[in-house]
Amino acid sequence: MRTEKEKIVDVCVYVDRPPLDCDEFERYVVNLVRCANISALVGKNIPSDLLRNDLFPDIGRITVESELNSINFSIDWDEVKFRTHVVVLRTDEPESDFLDDGVSNTEECVSCAEVWQLPHANYVDVWESLVFESTLKNDLFNFVEASLLFSKRGLPMRYLGNKLVFLHGPPGTGKTTLCHALAQKLSVYMSSTFENSYLVQVNSHSLFSRWFSESGKLVTRLFDRIKEMVENSKNLVVVLIDEIESLAMVRKASSEPSDSVRAVNALLTQLDSLKRHENVLILTTSNLTEAVDSAFCSRADIKRYVGLPSVRVMYEILRQSCFQLKQSKCVRFDASGEMEDKDFLRIFTPERGRKAELAEADAILESLLENAKLSNVCNSSRSPDRRNEIASEDASSKLKQIANLCVGLTPRTLEKLPLLVFSKHVVSHGKIEIDLFQYLEFLEQEVRAQFRELKELNSAVNGHPNDGFCHDGRDRFRIARRSQ
Repeated sequence: MRTEKEKIVDVCVYVDRPPLDCDEFERYVVNLVRCANISALVGKNIPSDLLRNDLFPDIGRITVESELNSINFSIDWDEVKFRTHVVVLRTDEPESDFLDDGVSNTEECVSCAEVWQLPHANYVDVWESLVFESTLKNDLFNFVEASLLFSKRGLPMRYLGNKLVFLHGPPGTGKTTLCHALAQKLSVYMSSTFENSYLVQVNSHSLFSRWFSESGKLVTRLFDRIKEMVENSKNLVVVLIDEIESLAMVRKASSEPSDSVRAVNALLTQLDSLKRHENVLILTTSNLTEAVDSAFCSRADIKRYVGLPSVRVMYEILRQSCFQLKQSKCVRFDASGEMEDKDFLRIFTPERGRKAELAEADAILESLLENAKLSNVCNSSRSPDRRNEIASEDASSKLKQIANLCVGLTPRTLEKLPLLVFSKHVVSHGKIEIDLFQYLEFLEQEVRAQFRELKELNSAVNGHPNDGFCHDGRDRFRIARRSQ
């Protein structure tokens, strides 16, 4: 039984093949983590030089995580409970599930879903890389744990929920990626409960038949396949239906009522039939919340809006990309080697509320328009320690300015920026590596270019000038100031 003071430390061990002696393997891993100073390793990988061991040569890497999400707590080993998760990554391609509509020739069958066996190499570290302002990630994971707890304790079915999650919001905010990451994390952390884990990614558009009244039957056949997987209690099945409005559109607004309404009815019926199984989770997303049927929304246990990121979140996304570029030897941080990477780009200072962020963004934009420049960090009259300190302040400050400029962009756009920077400003000039400050200057230019492109695109689509933002109803800035 876990005590109130007990700290949970999860250790994920990535191996090429499972160990023969699991108990001895776990003791080795726990001792290794203790010797490696756990308080400095939470959220990180244990250095590779510590993993060299003739007894267990198949270890690829070890990742340490703590439920406290802190690297500063002092360790009392009597209060720590280790949970070791042995991870053997899959690398095979997903299997396609084909259905025919029962009327047309079998040659015209289309793929209705892709089935991934998890954990998969494609989704490594995706969970850790996602940044949200709210506790969305932990809320989703805790929901699944609570659902399993209720099932194991034998609560009546009416208390178990539908195991249905509905994420909605503007496109490009990370809804689908979060679903992939959650499925991967569940496959790792619940491997002691379920021997096999699967992600069934439904192609909702393919479930509409050109033949009258057949779409509902296709939905039923797909869920019959899913039920076959779920019937095995050793399988964990995560079903992802992206753009759920394609299957659960508002019925009273349907211009083609018969086939569309039957498809929605079939979906709702199948969702109800899955609720008795504890080993299934349904994840759904939508960019068009108003188009989703209310009966579907009422069945969702968790309904969460995923909006545009705050300045703090955007800073962290950009900061992560800088570290990735440094690790890939595309960007140089501290040429002298006197500073650690984590000190060169510091963590964002605690935010002071949305209004304060926007006010600060205005102030920074005004200063940028007045042609504010980075301080000269190479002044030879300064001591090395002082130069490093100023370099860190300037790099972090510059990145924060860029994050303020990004208000209105989606995470999807932010992730594209490094490639665009290198294609326009680095590779085109015959280079393969640049200094961090050069990269940040080019990054700022590319952010401004993105807003100019958005303005041109929206003007072309709407036929009149537009501010160029993907609005969520709350973030509004004038594009003119950003595109100068």
